[in-house]
Amino acid sequence: MSPKPPVWCAKCNLRIAPYDLLTTYRGANYHQDCFLRLVREEADEQRREQALGRLRSSESGEHTKASLALKSAGPQEMPSQSGNRFPD
Repeated sequence: MSPKPPVWCAKCNLRIAPYDLLTTYRGANYHQDCFLRLVREEADEQRREQALGRLRSSESGEHTKASLALKSAGPQEMPSQSGNRFPD
């Protein structure tokens, strides 16, 4: 029986021990912890891109119903200052 060739992690470039959990994702091998970090980073990047897309769309003049409702409500009235609680 010949030994298996070493397997290397695509994220940290360290050898994955034969007894460690191995995850193969998009054709690359990862330690389980490295894979979880990779997926978390990809999810964070997608959230950033979505937030930038929303920011760009709001800058281009597209508004949500909530922001249009706030604009149509007009300026808020300030409470009257005539009833001063502290006498001079």
